[in-house]
This record gives sequence, structure tokens and C-alpha cells, in this order.
Amino acid sequence: MFWVIYNLFFSVVFLIMLPRFALRMIKRGGYRHGFLERFGCFSKAGLERAGNVPRLWIHAVSVGESQLAFRFADRVRKRHPAIRFAFSVTTSTARRLVESRLSSQDIVFYFPLDLPVFLNRIWRIVRPTGIVLTESELWPNVLRMAEKHATPVVLINGRISAKSHHGYRMLRTVFQRVLSIPRCFCVQTTGDAERLSDIGVPPNRLHVVGTMKYDDTGASKEQINTLRRSLESTGFSGPGRLTLLGGSTWPGEEAALLQAYASLHRANPSVRLVLVPRHAERRMEVASLVRRMGLNPILRSGKTDGGVDLPEAASILLADTTGELCALYACADIVFVGKSLCSTGGQNIIEPAVYGKPIVVGPHMENFPDVIRDFLAADALVQVSDSKALSTALQQLSDDTGYRMTLGEKARAVVEQNRGTLDRTIRHVESGLGMSAQVD
Repeated sequence: MFWVIYNLFFSVVFLIMLPRFALRMIKRGGYRHGFLERFGCFSKAGLERAGNVPRLWIHAVSVGESQLAFRFADRVRKRHPAIRFAFSVTTSTARRLVESRLSSQDIVFYFPLDLPVFLNRIWRIVRPTGIVLTESELWPNVLRMAEKHATPVVLINGRISAKSHHGYRMLRTVFQRVLSIPRCFCVQTTGDAERLSDIGVPPNRLHVVGTMKYDDTGASKEQINTLRRSLESTGFSGPGRLTLLGGSTWPGEEAALLQAYASLHRANPSVRLVLVPRHAERRMEVASLVRRMGLNPILRSGKTDGGVDLPEAASILLADTTGELCALYACADIVFVGKSLCSTGGQNIIEPAVYGKPIVVGPHMENFPDVIRDFLAADALVQVSDSKALSTALQQLSDDTGYRMTLGEKARAVVEQNRGTLDRTIRHVESGLGMSAQVD
């Protein structure tokens, strides 16, 4: 009865939400390519590439999880050279990122709707030997289908928020059976393990390993050097410049950074601002905001918003590209990590910390409670309460080179002290999937 109710409920909710999804797809773009994969239908070229070859299926939602999935897959392939992967994603930006890095042996597709009719098609095409889910992607029908086909499932970098825990707990009797299907849960914190155990995950399948984000190696030296040369050619990096970068910004945060930048630039004309909106399709909106403040942005994508992009006259770079954020962090002098000044939970502060950058965040880091706790305990970043405090913190960092260096080194030290999660995860995954390392 549960499955009848779940499938009916899922279908009704999907139909109700379809207009909203359609508008988002039109706005963000990039969804037409591969759209039918969400219904388990591959193109002829996609089927030919899949080649009816068994694969380890790794699912990641967006860009951050996809980068994590690639690090995991690279390490697994070193231990199992013959393995082939099937990556599934949810967002178009994640798909573009995966496609840009994909091995010729592997495939990528959009994660299908969680209904048997679509999942059956995926099983026939991908022929998964195992499934690796990331963070909190525990889809009931995927798990049920895996059990039906005797396909082992594991969860990596697992987490469950207090809000999600409350929802699962209300239906504990229903979900307990589903949550008993994965063989292994590699979770980030003891709190995650306790919440999962409380809703029915067998305790002997829970392993607290930490967050895999600490094992981030960042962008390649080649990508960083290429980007640095490009930034220097437009006056946004190099000797005599101080580059402030706002990474993964959300509406409202660009305005706060622009206001802070105006004050910084009056005191120090060498300061430059780089804005990296979380969603690149907001490029025109953000560029318009920049122009309203009397400034002239350069769009890194080369697209125009109707104005004239003159590097020598501009002091704002709008980085509206995909897959460059980590390299941009490496080239910056001061970093603000977005989605934290507004009430939306924060973004990954480990990415700039890898490069020893001084980091400023807003008050909302709910998506990374243990990570922010690690950094605050080590005095390894500055957390501000509002846009006024943001401006003050950026001014202090701009004025004091020693302060910037000390804060950045503390951030790098936090990362180094917490590395090793990836290796611990892989040992548990190999056991859960019944894999014996061929190379170690």
C-alpha cells in the first residue's frame, strides 16, 4: 500500500510543480539537452555511448556534489582500473561540469523521476553493478528498484538536517523498511548518525567519517595559471591589485558587496571586485545592478547586457561561467562566500580555505554546521551579522596585509587537520559494494 500511495503522491506533486519547473528550466537554460533522460529515455548517441556495459552509478545533484563525486570516482578508478562509471545529476550546470571532465569510458545523464516506469528504463541502459548516492539523496523507488535487482547501494558524505529528520520521524514506520536497503551510510557527523539511526537506519551500517569536502584538492595548477593570466590582462589581478571576490552570491548579496566595494575603492583605488553569482543565468540582472551604481562590468562569458565592456574602464568582473569558481578563489586576495548573508544556509567555505584565503561569511551557515564550527573555533574566518558589518570586516582585511595572511593560514590549517575522509569512505564503500581493490 505504501508504494501505491507514494507513487500516486509523487505523480500528483510533480504535475502540480511542473509549471514552476518549466519556468525555471526556461530561465536557467541548458535543460533541453538531455531533457528526456529525466523520463528514462536516452538519445541514440547516448545509447551508443552507454554501450550496454555494466557501470557503477554515482548520483550527485549539483556542481558541488559533482565535484565531490569526481574526486571519489578518480580514487576508486586508481584502485579498480577497469571500472566504468555512470554519473547522474539534477542541474544543467552540474551536467555541463561533468561533461567537461568526463572520461571517454563513462557516461552522464539526468537523474530520472523517482517512478518505476522511468527507473526500469535506466536499469536496462546503465546496468548498475552498484549505486553510490551523495549526501541526502535517498529516493524510495531507487532503493526499492536496487533491492529488486540485487544492486548494492551506499551513501557517501551523508547528512540529514534537523528539519528533514523531523519529517522522516513522523513516518518512521514507513521509511524504516526503505532505509534498511543501503548497505553502508558514510556520514559527516555523529549528529547525522544519531538522526539516521533514530529514523530506522541499522546502527551497524552507519560510519561517521567526516565531510569529504575537506579532501578537496581545488582547481588544477594549469587552470589557475591560465585564469590568473586572463585576470591580469584585464587588470583584476597581479602586482598592485587587491582582488575581492564574492563567490556563489545570491540576490541581495551583490548589492551589499557593491556598497562595500565603493567604500573600499574610494580609500584604495587598486581594489577590484569579482562577482560570481550562484546561478550564471542571473548575469543580466547583476550586470544591470552594477551599472545602476555607476560602474561598468566585464562579463567573463563574453556576453553583453547591452553596454560596452571596456576592461580599462571597468572595475567589476562578473564571472558568469561554470566550473571556474575554485580557480577564481585561488586568484583572489579576500573572499566572501555567498548564500550566507541571506537566510539560505551558506556555501562551501572549504574551497577558498584550500588556498589559504581570508574568508568572510554572513550569519547563515546552517548547511555546514560542523564545518563553520571548526573554522570559528580556530579563528579561521570572519562571520558578520549584516551588510554593515560586512563592509567593516572587508575594510579591516583590505587595510591589514598581516591580518589577511594570518586568517588565510588558519583557514588552510583547518583543512589540513581534517583531511582523510575520502580514504575512510572508500574503505567502507568497497566493503558495502563487495569490491576488492585491484590496485592500492
